[in-house]
Amino acid sequence: MGLLDRLEKKKALSKPTEDKKIETPKPKPITKRPSVSVKKDETLLDSYDILVGDVEFKIAIKKRGVDVIYECVDFEAINAVLKKISEEDITNMKNEISNRLINDYKQIKEVVSNYISRKDVTLRMSDIEYLAKYFYLVVGRLGLLEIALADTKLEEVMVNGYNIPMFVFHKKFQMCETNISFDEGELNRIIESIARMANRTIDARTPLLDAFLPDGSRVNATTSDVTMNGATLTIRKFSSTPLTITDLINFGSLNIDVAAFLWQAVEGYFGAKPANTLIAGGTGSGKTTLLNVVSLFAMHTDRIITIEDTPELQIPHKHVIKMVTRPARPGFEGYEITMNDLIKNTLRMRPDRIIVGEIRGEEANSLLVAMNTGHDGALSYDEVIYLSDGNIVKIGEFVDKFFTNRDVKKENNGFEWTNIENENIFIKSFNKSTLKLRIKE
Repeated sequence: MGLLDRLEKKKALSKPTEDKKIETPKPKPITKRPSVSVKKDETLLDSYDILVGDVEFKIAIKKRGVDVIYECVDFEAINAVLKKISEEDITNMKNEISNRLINDYKQIKEVVSNYISRKDVTLRMSDIEYLAKYFYLVVGRLGLLEIALADTKLEEVMVNGYNIPMFVFHKKFQMCETNISFDEGELNRIIESIARMANRTIDARTPLLDAFLPDGSRVNATTSDVTMNGATLTIRKFSSTPLTITDLINFGSLNIDVAAFLWQAVEGYFGAKPANTLIAGGTGSGKTTLLNVVSLFAMHTDRIITIEDTPELQIPHKHVIKMVTRPARPGFEGYEITMNDLIKNTLRMRPDRIIVGEIRGEEANSLLVAMNTGHDGALSYDEVIYLSDGNIVKIGEFVDKFFTNRDVKKENNGFEWTNIENENIFIKSFNKSTLKLRIKE
């Protein structure tokens, strides 16, 4: 059931007439909005509401000295309420909600209200609402992490250890410290839940986790065995609306000339084969974003196979197969599936295009294997080149003739080469500035 289906919709009580239009009011969240308080040393930069399911939370962005603070206004109120009741009461309410498999906010609020009445605990109605919000997040969900995951204005979520403020990367305000933190038990529970969802393992024997959430967001986690401040969690959020080449031009990331060149290179220009494309850049520089965008230039009839460690690519075509590696598991020999294994299998699946994901080390061999399979876009023996005299020849045959009856040098690694700088050889090359063929020596 979608979000709009879960919200209660109000219906118009009278029929519309020609002179008067009746507008149906938009559905409203079922919780009240808390007010934003600003201290003397703070400046309010922005505030907005987000929905986790059908429950609303207030977010405030503040400037405090040189730091930008991402504040969940509800979190302070929730903490204040939790201090008013005992750990035993919190555990009992959590168990009751969990055992009854309740995940609806109104039902959770009813359970909390009844429990408070039975135990004769003095709480205001607003306290009960905040307590219900807390249980709504932590029972069957990823706790306070759900707030950051539901905020579409965030790109990345970073938890650096136990009882340490979480950091987020905001699309507008960049890196922000938050007022949200996790104790050891809660953070370990969240990481284990994510591992189970992704069918992965994280423990003392395998303290590193690369996984993904159901919405496609990429997750990296570590245990306290390898990080001194406790377990860590880093989530690169998945964009539900993929960007296009027009978006990158409007953002100023690419100009029209570069965009046109990439189009021609990926699709194949002037009857030539599509070009091999290697995208490189620093962390968070937009490598995956650019790869997703240029994949739009592939022909809609192409059979595309992607190979990744963690699925991040959003290929908009219909004829797509997504393959992911499988990490080794202690005690299970042969369980690991590497990029090389997937590439070998891919070559038996009649791909028109093979897209290998992020390359960090020895898996660069996978990239070279993919480029030398002879598929379109690879420079293989039978690929053709255009000579300046108008002839079209296979590059393998063209190169082989220069190694016949000539002074051939051989390196220690077996690589052979010969000097042809005096042969006056010209080929037609694509000029990315003018998008025209030109003669190149």
